[in-house]
Amino acid sequence: MCIFELVLPGTHINFIDRELSWKFEHLLYHLESAFYEANISLNLFEAEVSKQTRGGGFSREKWNDDFQKRQAMEEEVRREFGLQPYERHEEVMFEADARIKREKWRSGEIPTSHRNQLISIYAKSFIYALDTIDKFLGVISKEEGAPAGVADAQALMGKYFPDLRKVRNSAQHLEDRARGLGAGKQPKPLDLKPVDNGFVSAPQGALMLNNILGTKYGCTMADGNYGEVDVSVESLKNLQIIVQSAFNSFDWLGIRQHLPR
Repeated sequence: MCIFELVLPGTHINFIDRELSWKFEHLLYHLESAFYEANISLNLFEAEVSKQTRGGGFSREKWNDDFQKRQAMEEEVRREFGLQPYERHEEVMFEADARIKREKWRSGEIPTSHRNQLISIYAKSFIYALDTIDKFLGVISKEEGAPAGVADAQALMGKYFPDLRKVRNSAQHLEDRARGLGAGKQPKPLDLKPVDNGFVSAPQGALMLNNILGTKYGCTMADGNYGEVDVSVESLKNLQIIVQSAFNSFDWLGIRQHLPR
């Protein structure tokens, strides 16, 4: 687990107007919280990737064990239903399959379809946290009395995460992208652009949604291009620079505080 640190330069912002100080401190607190969300999401993402990588592939021993359990369960179902061998076979298979799954779930085993979603969930959580930081920087920079450094910090978001907003929007509106539609109240059909990201090469264009390729979460954006956000330590290092820069833009009073708290 990686814990990324920040430094709050003081206890409160140095404005004569204390209400103005409080307003900025409140907004920066939410910026700080979103940074923690990004850090936690990254740790969960990396841990789940590692877990699934270590999980291994096909196991003959497990396959044999599951096969024997299924046979025994089918026999049990036939006895309960008073059926002869092969009588209402599909119904017996369905009931045996449901019972075996429920036993596994009660013992703590996670369904494959659920487990496969965890990496995507953590990746999107990371992206949403980055998007929240971007939005808070935009809001703070436009408040009266905000130092110019906050706008500079937001500009770095565009430099380090150029596809962030469009990728986040597509992740939030998969119901449109899955139908080949762009953005807006009356979205138009997507004009798919060529894709070549090191994993997929599609000169004719391709609709790609909710993809995890290495450490990158990617999807087709509203403009038809394929966009990605890297869910990685390197991305969080860049985010750390951005958030710290926003903190440092203000004039502070009081002792420095080491974060996280």
